[in-house]
Amino acid sequence: MDDQVFSTSQVFQDYDEKCTFCPLRRKRKTLDNNTLFSERNPTRYWDKRHLLFSKYDQGVLLDETGWFSVTPERVAIEIAQLLPNNDNDSSSNNSNLVVYDGFAGLGGNAIQFALVGNHRVIAAELDVNRARLCRHNAKVYNAQVDLIIGDFFNLDLLNVDVVFASPPWGGPSVNDQLVFRLDDRMFELAKKARSMTKNLIIYLPRHTSILDLARLSESVGDDYFRVVIHRNEDQRGIVAISALFGPMFVDGNCDDPEPVVETKQKQKKRKRQKIKS
Repeated sequence: MDDQVFSTSQVFQDYDEKCTFCPLRRKRKTLDNNTLFSERNPTRYWDKRHLLFSKYDQGVLLDETGWFSVTPERVAIEIAQLLPNNDNDSSSNNSNLVVYDGFAGLGGNAIQFALVGNHRVIAAELDVNRARLCRHNAKVYNAQVDLIIGDFFNLDLLNVDVVFASPPWGGPSVNDQLVFRLDDRMFELAKKARSMTKNLIIYLPRHTSILDLARLSESVGDDYFRVVIHRNEDQRGIVAISALFGPMFVDGNCDDPEPVVETKQKQKKRKRQKIKS
């Protein structure tokens, strides 16, 4: 097995028996799965493995980054349910939605989009090894995911109904920030997605700046790009937010109860349009 891939039988059983030297106490200290974490030792997340993938014991594979970056399965299902779900109505156009996951990673979201909504899922992943793991995990769940190896910013897809993006946040240290600010790359992401479809979902840290999201919507220059904020929760509480853009969500087709966020400039523009009409 590849050294960069961690499975059920690998790494963790060995760590239970290993010790490290503690210079302050001048004695050997047993490694603790609840406190130990480094780039080569992701045991801190071992107890959460079934929250990430309920079928973990059936052969799901993760790399080091995946232990803290993959979307928990319950949250991924919740996000997939935000899309119109008409898998029982074959006559509906919504049953054939094309969902493009621009940052597939290990497939946490792509798998649920394919399973929950019976949609066609196209997933892009830049890293070849992670793309291989994504394909493997999709097979474990018996989910149909069309995988593309490439950079989201360099790919142009046609006939896409929804773009989903879960870009890198910067690792576990993101939780040390008081407010998560959107950088220029995130604005480029929105413009790139807007060139393919009006409907966009961005998965972001729970402490993302709402003002930045409003500015992100305004930067695209489309009234449909007002933003709906959906709080993603699992057993631990709110773990992230999903920013929903586009008529599929803003026009009331989404069951999410959160209000639409608008900048003052956009509110004035909308009022002027109402007066003219």
